[in-house]
Amino acid sequence: MFDFLSRKKFPLVGVDITNTSIKLVELSRSGRGSSTRYRLESYGIEPLPPGSVVERNISNAGDIGDALASLVKSSGTKAKWAAIAVPSNTSITKVIQADAKMSEAELEAYIRERADEHIPSKNDGNSEPNLDFQIKGPSENNPGSIDVLFVASAEDVILSRKEILDIAGLKAAVVDVEVYALERACIEMLDIFAHGAEDQNIAIMDIGATTTSLIVISNRECIFNREMHNFGGQQLTIDIQTRYGVSIDDAEKAKLKGGLPDNYDSEVLARFKDAVASQIELAVDKFYESNTRNRIDHLVLAGGVASIMGLDEVVERKLNVPTTVANPFANASVAPRVRSTNLGEHAPALMTAVGLALRAFD
Repeated sequence: MFDFLSRKKFPLVGVDITNTSIKLVELSRSGRGSSTRYRLESYGIEPLPPGSVVERNISNAGDIGDALASLVKSSGTKAKWAAIAVPSNTSITKVIQADAKMSEAELEAYIRERADEHIPSKNDGNSEPNLDFQIKGPSENNPGSIDVLFVASAEDVILSRKEILDIAGLKAAVVDVEVYALERACIEMLDIFAHGAEDQNIAIMDIGATTTSLIVISNRECIFNREMHNFGGQQLTIDIQTRYGVSIDDAEKAKLKGGLPDNYDSEVLARFKDAVASQIELAVDKFYESNTRNRIDHLVLAGGVASIMGLDEVVERKLNVPTTVANPFANASVAPRVRSTNLGEHAPALMTAVGLALRAFD
């Protein structure tokens, strides 16, 4: 959404960088409005060497760039442009009001002046911030005013991601924020939003390796988002390591490929599912505490953890809310070149990459 990088090019791939993997998605689109149809042209997931990303900060751009280059080659994409995202916790987002009669130049100057109130000073050791803004529409509370969303992110956060793209032979067309990419994928691609969910509060829980995000969407607008750290799929790896006395690397491999003892499901995985459900319940309670719309009509699980068999049932029982697993490709076709054997398993983890890939159609 940072238009200093926004040179819309097609084809374009969405590239999602997390603590443990890098993901790529390329989409094409036909039709308009209710006749819009998407096709998955290419996708892939590549694990990252340990320590490449630490607490969402890039620590080894070279290794990540090499992993992305491998992913570009194996996916078969011909795209040279990419949409990437910065983590929500490295960005500042605010909605402010401005006079609707302002010219574009006046509005930009006003936004920059107001943004300075919220952006940490460079004297505090922060790099120069990059700023962009987007007009949301007329302000409901202030007649004659408009609501404007501004987003700021430190320059070094953006440059580190551009460096990764450069290594892989890609150019940055769009820089977005992860939570907005996730929101876009949900609204545009999930079944529940295609079948009259306008009067419902839909919660999406994106459970990654070490970070869990909750967003709540009502009338196709995000009304709540919260990011929680230090809980995610990596906790299951630690549980396996502790229970069976193996190295963290062997625990991760066993989690992904199987071969664990017979008591794994009942003694380790079942407890982890319960822990996930409890974390989701805590996150939903935060929404209830901070919002007058004190109900969730439907819960969607996304992220790599969401593909754990039976997790949706455990969560639904605990929260007493209808719960499904995200599949952004449920209504999309798949290009013949795409190896789709594991697509159903991978789909929940691709939501942010899908949201970024959708920027090709802005």
